[in-house]
Amino acid sequence: NRNDGLLHQYVVNNINFLKNGYSLKPNFWRAPTDNDYGAGLQKTLLNWKRATHNDVLLGFDLDSSNHKNIKMRMHYSLPDVYAMLDISYEMNGEGIIKVTESMRADTSKKVPMLFKFGMQMMLPKSFDQLEWYGRGPGENYMDRKDNAFVGIYKGSVRDQFVPYVRPQETGNKTDVRWVKLSDKSGNGIIISSDTVLNISARHFLDEDLDEGLEKHNAHAGELKERDMSIMNIDLNQTGLGGINSWGTWPLEKYRMEYKDYKYTFVITPIK
Repeated sequence: NRNDGLLHQYVVNNINFLKNGYSLKPNFWRAPTDNDYGAGLQKTLLNWKRATHNDVLLGFDLDSSNHKNIKMRMHYSLPDVYAMLDISYEMNGEGIIKVTESMRADTSKKVPMLFKFGMQMMLPKSFDQLEWYGRGPGENYMDRKDNAFVGIYKGSVRDQFVPYVRPQETGNKTDVRWVKLSDKSGNGIIISSDTVLNISARHFLDEDLDEGLEKHNAHAGELKERDMSIMNIDLNQTGLGGINSWGTWPLEKYRMEYKDYKYTFVITPIK
C-alpha cells in the first residue's frame, strides 16, 4: 500500500503477480465504443472516469488478531460522483486474497449511470494464457450474449482483442464463474466469485483504447502492446446499445444506474 490503500505487490512463492509500478485498483470506466460516442456518453459520464483516478483515501481498519487471516478495509471518498467506496482484503497464509468492493451512492444527487463497477489488475505480460468458465468464445456483453454460450474456453490474451478499425472497448465476457490467467509453465491465478462476473484480459491499458472527448483518426492496427496483461474483474458493465449509433442510449434494463453496488471475488494463486 503506497498511501493509496491499493495492493501494489502480490508475491507468492517468489512470483509477483502484479506488474511493478501498478496495482489492483477500482475501475468504473471503459474505453468508449462507437455507440457510446454516438450517444455522447464519453462526455455525459466523464465524472466516472475522473472517479476512477480521483479516489481519496479517508482511512483504514486493520485486524491482524488472526495471523492466518488478516483483514484490511480501506475507506475512500469518490467526490466526483458523490459516493463512498470501501475495499476490503482478507489474506491467508497461502496467498489467497478475498476482495470485496462496495460503493454507497448519494442518490439525492443527480449522477448519471456508470459504464462498469469493478476492479482492474495489472500483471506481468508472461501471464498471457486465459481460461474461463462463462460465455464465449468471442466477446459478449449484457445486451450482446444470445449467441455466446456458457462453457469452458481458453486462448491467449492477445486473441481476446478484437481489432475494430477505431480503438475502443473490446473482449468482454459475461456470466463468468471463474477465470484463470497463467503463464506457459502453469503458474498464475484463478479468480472466482459466488456471483457471475464480467471479465476481460488485454495487453492494452484503457487509455490506449480511449480517444477522449472527441474521436480522432486512430486505428487499432497502430496500437503497440504493453509489456503487461491487464485483467478487468467487473461485477457488471453497461450494455453496448446499438438500437442506432447516433444518440440512443442502451435500453434501461442494460444500464448500470447510479445506486449502491457490492461484490466479492477470491484470487487464488496456482503453481
